[in-house]
Amino acid sequence: MADFDSDPGPQDDDIPLISDEQERKVDETHQKASQLLVSAAYWLDSFYDDDRYIAEENTTRAKLRFSLGYSRFGEFDFSPMVNIRLKLPRLSKKALLIIGAADDDEFDLRDNPISDNPRNDEYEKSELSAALRYALKVGKDYHLSTTVGVSWVYMYAGLRYRYEYDFGAWLGRVTDNFRYYTDDGLQNKLSLDLERHLSRRWFFRTSGGVNWYKEQDGLPHTLSFRLYHILNRHQVLQYEISNYFDTEPVYRRTDLQFRVHYRQRFYRDWLVLAVVPQVGFPYEHNREPNPGIEVRLEADLGYMAEQDVFKAVFGF
Repeated sequence: MADFDSDPGPQDDDIPLISDEQERKVDETHQKASQLLVSAAYWLDSFYDDDRYIAEENTTRAKLRFSLGYSRFGEFDFSPMVNIRLKLPRLSKKALLIIGAADDDEFDLRDNPISDNPRNDEYEKSELSAALRYALKVGKDYHLSTTVGVSWVYMYAGLRYRYEYDFGAWLGRVTDNFRYYTDDGLQNKLSLDLERHLSRRWFFRTSGGVNWYKEQDGLPHTLSFRLYHILNRHQVLQYEISNYFDTEPVYRRTDLQFRVHYRQRFYRDWLVLAVVPQVGFPYEHNREPNPGIEVRLEADLGYMAEQDVFKAVFGF
């Protein structure tokens, strides 16, 4: 993640028609706004255990998750998962050992999700897998890491690169995840985020993604819009509209989804309950409504609540 305490540094050009003191105040205001935006995104991604956060986190922790899902065109699905991350300080504090076990099938309302390949960037969907992740380069605006892993049926290796750019009130983020799997060959996942902190309680993010798989035809891609409503440190609502597309056999929108993701800490900071009602309109079912719901219970061992970040950003 970005360094929130960095100095903006010297400026190359003076702003015309204002004094040096006024220019300094403009720079300070811009830096504070940027820090607020980055910190808000950081806290939300941490609270939702988002790939954007956990792919760069370098702390020892373990997560247990139990998911129960149902959709009209599917069936009841129960998916347990365990993920253990062990920091390896002897390797310059940049290495992380990741051990995971999950059910082969995870609930997904979509018939043709962009994640058609049954793997997630962080949690490999295999009965048991292990990986070593090492941060090669970490800067104020970028993060480059490599991962090497193995499961019962395949091995994989890859590079992940993330770069952030400040557009004033908006923050832009490009992430590229390139991997090679011994069973499925090469794949590349490219994503772009644009986000801004609207007010003390509201945060907006729009995301686009494109997936390429060597062993699959077509180029699945997605465009989503998410609005976060921060109720307090323990409760957040996420309103989401997502469009899913594919280029094979013809270019078409494979699904349109509306989703509300309610997430709250459940009696303890390390225990989280999530309820996600949703409805989709899949192409494969003639755009008929496909309502569904997912309920998840997550236990985080080794979790440290980002209380200081939350108070600084949202001011509750």
